[in-house]
Amino acid sequence: MEYFIMNKNPNVVWVTEKDIDNAWISSEYYNPVFLDIEKKFLDRKFDIYKFNEIADINRVAGFEVEKYLEIVDKGIPYLRVKNICECFIDFNDLYYIPQYVHKQFKKSQFKKNDIAMTITGRVGTAAIINDESTEYNASQDVVKISIKRDDIDTYYMTIYLNTKINHSLLNRFNSGGSRQRTLINNVREIKIPIPPPQIQKYIGDKVRKAQKLRCEAKKLDEICEQKIKKVFLVSENQNLYNNNAGNKSLEYDDYPIKIFISGNEIKDRLDSKAYHPEYYRTLKELKDKQLKCMKLIDMLDHYSTGKSSPEYDMEGIPILMTKNIKNNYIDWNCKKISNENLNKQDIVSKEEVLITTYGGPSIGKVDILFEDKLVSFDYTILKLKFNENFNPYFMTLLLRSKFIQNQMRYMIKGTTGITFVIPKEILNILIPVVNKAEQDDIGNIYKEALSKIKISKQLIQEAKQDVEDLIEGNFDMSKLN
Repeated sequence: MEYFIMNKNPNVVWVTEKDIDNAWISSEYYNPVFLDIEKKFLDRKFDIYKFNEIADINRVAGFEVEKYLEIVDKGIPYLRVKNICECFIDFNDLYYIPQYVHKQFKKSQFKKNDIAMTITGRVGTAAIINDESTEYNASQDVVKISIKRDDIDTYYMTIYLNTKINHSLLNRFNSGGSRQRTLINNVREIKIPIPPPQIQKYIGDKVRKAQKLRCEAKKLDEICEQKIKKVFLVSENQNLYNNNAGNKSLEYDDYPIKIFISGNEIKDRLDSKAYHPEYYRTLKELKDKQLKCMKLIDMLDHYSTGKSSPEYDMEGIPILMTKNIKNNYIDWNCKKISNENLNKQDIVSKEEVLITTYGGPSIGKVDILFEDKLVSFDYTILKLKFNENFNPYFMTLLLRSKFIQNQMRYMIKGTTGITFVIPKEILNILIPVVNKAEQDDIGNIYKEALSKIKISKQLIQEAKQDVEDLIEGNFDMSKLN
């Protein structure tokens, strides 16, 4: 491409007639940022293709969703934007559709090695489908990418799509106001650089190794679940986990509710939700299992809620909010605040446990700070420091269980717009007590799983950096030897 940048602010660019794409006459398309990226592709002597030349790119149509969509408790996983993370699927808060709807949504039926990429909100986040035994479908905000050529490594392609470089090129087509979006035809038009196969494999292998570590972590999570079931006498065909408290229970559907409460059981709330049958059923189950229980507050060295109305800054330390607590990992895509004037209680220390208390369907999510990071948190999160008698990794898993979430669910207050749980009420939840040896056994397995997830994330970041170094001309070719 031949062009000359006359001025960068405002942008003034001369582009030769032969390099003008008649389909794109808008000035933004010829922004120097995009032109410089494409020039780097040429300078590196990559093969360059429009995406639709090397991949079939499809999605379900909006009218099909409006006509046929039905959400069920069990069925075909239905991927939404929130389920697409860098390179991998996030199975938290997953929706399901019945088989007949899946068959109706033909263009968005995923198979192994297809790539799911978001075109709304976090535009350009891509995850590979690596499960051969499970069928998937997706909403109209997620496109299905099927690579057509055997000489293109799908794992390399997945990591490339997640880079800042590809996101910049997608921004060329972005539309929408407060929520970014791009059209599927625009995705088909983006230019994709394809390096030699040995480079693709080297970078793709890091993603494959990250995937393997995630699979190993998932198996360790399953071992933890089976051990906790055994401790609490939960049978194989019963669930240990219900939805987190902010979501509808998966185990109770006996409506309308009819329940008699004796006068000595009426507490400080007079609304019917506070006296839900599932709440009492959970307490009865703990009692029937003859499990010793303690109030959560009696298990803690200390607790606190985070900063209210923090002032965000371009520089500083990360501040965790409800959206960062994912119920199996912490999302480090955080806003930042100045670390000046922070008290000790405003800081999260390693192995402290975090519970979300605000935000509708997010209420009740639980994570542990596994890494040595200087990080703060806001008022929507309750921070817990367990005393020496309680393993924090085990307690993280226990707090996610239905025994705890079913109590918290009926403490939620507020309207549809703003719902919350008062932290002091969470502190009075009854927690079944397990001997320390069993806690440590399960906690250490979960800690190992978190370690594998951490290494997996590091490999993904390394792979992204390799792609960006490659395009910038800084990739060390000796790595291939």
